[in-house]
Amino acid sequence: MLKKLHVKQATRYVMPLALLAGMLPAAIVPVQNAQAAVPSRGAEIPWTTYEAENMSTNGTVIGPKYDPYNEETEASGQKAVKLDASGKYVQFTANSTANSLVVRYSIPDSSGGGGQDSTISLYKNGTFVQKINVTSKYSKLYGAYPWSNSPSSGSPRNFYDEARVKLGTINPGDVIKLQKDSGDGAAYYTIDFVDLENVAPALSQPSNSLSITSYGAVSGDGGDDTGALINTINAAKSQGKTVWLPPGDYNLRGTINVSDVTIQGAGMWHTTFIGDNNYTDANRIRINGVGSNVTLSDFAIIGKLTYRNDDEANDGIVGSFGTNSLVRNIWVEHTKVGAWVTNSYGMRFEGMRLRNTIADGINACVGMRNTTIYNSTARNTGDDAFAFWPATYQAESNAPGLNVISHVTVQTPWLAHGASVYGGESNRVEDSVFQDIPYGAGVLVSSTFPGRGFSGTTTVQRNDIIRAGGNDHGWSWRGALQFVGQNFPVSSVNVNNLNITDTISNGIQFQSAGSSMTGIAIDQVNINRTGLRGQGYGIVEMSGANGNATISNTSTSNTPSGGWSDQSGGFTINVGSGNSGWAGSTSPTATPTPTPTPTPTPAPGGSSTYEAESAALSGGAKYNNDHPGYTGSGFVDGYWNVGATTQFNVNAAAAGNYTATLKFGNSNGAAQTLSIFVNGAKVKTTTLANLANWDTWSTKSETLALQAGSNTIAYKYESSASGVVNIDNLTVSGGGSSTPTPTPTPTPTPTPTPAPTATPTPTPTPTPGTTNLALGKTITESSHTQVYGASNANDGNQTTYWEGAANAYPSWLNVNLGSVQTVSKVVLQLPVGWGSRTQTLSILGSSDGSSYTTIVPSATYTFNPNANTVTITFAATSTRHIRVQFTANSGATSGQVSELQIY
Repeated sequence: MLKKLHVKQATRYVMPLALLAGMLPAAIVPVQNAQAAVPSRGAEIPWTTYEAENMSTNGTVIGPKYDPYNEETEASGQKAVKLDASGKYVQFTANSTANSLVVRYSIPDSSGGGGQDSTISLYKNGTFVQKINVTSKYSKLYGAYPWSNSPSSGSPRNFYDEARVKLGTINPGDVIKLQKDSGDGAAYYTIDFVDLENVAPALSQPSNSLSITSYGAVSGDGGDDTGALINTINAAKSQGKTVWLPPGDYNLRGTINVSDVTIQGAGMWHTTFIGDNNYTDANRIRINGVGSNVTLSDFAIIGKLTYRNDDEANDGIVGSFGTNSLVRNIWVEHTKVGAWVTNSYGMRFEGMRLRNTIADGINACVGMRNTTIYNSTARNTGDDAFAFWPATYQAESNAPGLNVISHVTVQTPWLAHGASVYGGESNRVEDSVFQDIPYGAGVLVSSTFPGRGFSGTTTVQRNDIIRAGGNDHGWSWRGALQFVGQNFPVSSVNVNNLNITDTISNGIQFQSAGSSMTGIAIDQVNINRTGLRGQGYGIVEMSGANGNATISNTSTSNTPSGGWSDQSGGFTINVGSGNSGWAGSTSPTATPTPTPTPTPTPAPGGSSTYEAESAALSGGAKYNNDHPGYTGSGFVDGYWNVGATTQFNVNAAAAGNYTATLKFGNSNGAAQTLSIFVNGAKVKTTTLANLANWDTWSTKSETLALQAGSNTIAYKYESSASGVVNIDNLTVSGGGSSTPTPTPTPTPTPTPTPAPTATPTPTPTPTPGTTNLALGKTITESSHTQVYGASNANDGNQTTYWEGAANAYPSWLNVNLGSVQTVSKVVLQLPVGWGSRTQTLSILGSSDGSSYTTIVPSATYTFNPNANTVTITFAATSTRHIRVQFTANSGATSGQVSELQIY
């Protein structure tokens, strides 16, 4: 985690109020989100990853190791395979169609540093395909910051690089092999993983556009295409046209200033800007914002930077982008940063792939307000993968804050953290996945660097943090979720609905280096398996920590050093209700206190208001704040996505009929409809009137029957509805009748538990046993996304889960019971607290794992967030294999299971 004041070329832009008033409404910009549905947490991953340690190999599996300066530590899962002799290989079977490959690898440095080039051999179905070029020029750094290229400096880091290759068709069932052949000259090849992706064809030239080839650019000739691009931009701006980048490789040797222009390529696999072989400070690839209304999309930037010098300006995407700028579907690699941007309002990053940078992935720095980083991935960054740092080393055009990191996936940074918030107003990190963070925290909230202080409420919610909490340069061991008070106080932080799993060190860590941390509210966090390195607490207050936090509904388990340790002498944890595994374990006797912001309970005749941005969002519903008049910190849009849902957790003092009043925006020219669900059951469809404009709000009231205590009220855009609205809040009032009108019964697609096929002389279904036959047995899958593999579904832990690859139906889980068993019940679970969803599935059986018959035909089942458990009983059946096969899921794009139990 190293930041310096080193961006010097940004320019001030102040957004006129008239422009703000004329901005397009969120509900009519779905084209900016025109991507496949993202999973409930993390980014959409269009590739399938095959881990080397799970492949067939005659090489050596290395790892795991967790201490710094080891090749194993920086590998995904801290394991890899080393091929150190001719004939050594890794191979795997492709499970889906692909036409491209990315391999993450490490080869030795040259003896004096600076790297070496080599090749590795690729085979398909036993037939040689081609040599893949690999290098260590962009990896292998040494010593202390700002690093050295000399091995004699010791302390090696940044071991890995990647090679990307476009191929012919790979079909499901093809066997792919990487092998060290006699002509492959590196002493060894450490293979971490291989990604296979089916890349879409190149985009066509849009209408009303000018091609850079018409202004002298020539793909692949090695010549300088910088002037051609500048001339095309100037001509396109004067004519009101788009700049078109045809498929090809174009050499850039300097800064490209952009404002009031759209630059579109043929796709990040098809159009590439390549840096010069003599990659100096003066000729690096810089797409430099100098004004508003910029759109950059569908190309790659591949630099050639091999060192870090913070006295030199950044390359990648840099500068100030004023207002109304969008960066979408861009691959950035071998540059200092993916993007370092300043003084921009409403800037949006979507579909970014940030790979193998020397420093940050994306840093929204000076004067950044209302920034969104969405559905993007970062891998092997050399500093924070995503960061909000409201620095003040240059004049600010905007008050920094209201920035959002949403649905991102971060893997294997070789320095610092997954997502960091260093101050500003009401920034958010949500719905994301941070995994394999060997040198830092998954999420850091800190005042480490000078800048604007914290204001409003910083929110960290609905994230998965996996194998994080490593040894950070200069800071020793971090927590997977880390708080640091240093240059100024850290205050008012809301953390909720996190899963923290397999931490390298501690789970949650509080640390002071000069300033306090106060008003931290932590709720519904599951911490399981800490201290992979051999020691680790669930929650720890480090020596010198100063401040306070309130923790409720939070569990720790499998913590080798203990659930809780107070080493601070000055930090107070107020222990709320619903905790397990840690409260009172090693700290002073805790005084239970309520959660700082408890869910309000309307007394009979009273009312409570619930903010939409604090509700559970799924199916594409998302936070926004680009229209005035909302309450709280923003509102929810995304209701052009079928399945978009905002689910409010509502407490009722007594059972009865209550009035639920929704505050909404709608300016589509016609009334819109949404479905209302109460406690997982659809109760009605509501019609929301058309309003004058998107800055106008109105309300719509419904009478809903609630049970005493906890309830959920959800507004969902179903395919039968028309959607496209904004939701600000829900006010619940009235109630108190002791005998409420019953809630209408059906779930979205009600289907009773399927009955077994009738026989002439039916026998009663026996009472199932109490032993879960699936626990710990061999489990396989059709596919999985990110780290959510099949082994999560029978590990006895409801907080971990399996999720199939996106849109790869049918998706399935298969349990081999080891021998033929008599079974009559299957129990399916999702993590407690997940929003209500339906899944359509069938249950199949097999004695040999090859030929399957149907045990329970396809039906739709509702998973209610109160327990998220579905139980399916059927006539006693003798089988060795049980397969649960999914064909639909209202809450995601594939099947999802946290626990598959068989009785």
